[in-house]
Amino acid sequence: GLPPWRGFTLPAGTQAACQAQVCRAVCRRAERRMCALAVQDGVEATLLSYVNRLSDMFYVLALRLNHRAGVDEILWSSDRNMKK
Repeated sequence: GLPPWRGFTLPAGTQAACQAQVCRAVCRRAERRMCALAVQDGVEATLLSYVNRLSDMFYVLALRLNHRAGVDEILWSSDRNMKK
């Protein structure tokens, strides 16, 4: 039920979509910490895969929430986001 993928989007839109993006960021942070732990003590690959897929789900959820609300996504542009 989403339009075709046009590129990476910036976290913006409805409040619910923004909350989903925050959840995504927390999952990504947990994934990075789990990867660091895996080097030291070992972590099951299925756990790493689960957290990675969970963060992807929050990304798609944010896209879907914005789409259902009729809010256009803001596409990431390297030209716009480069520091001058």
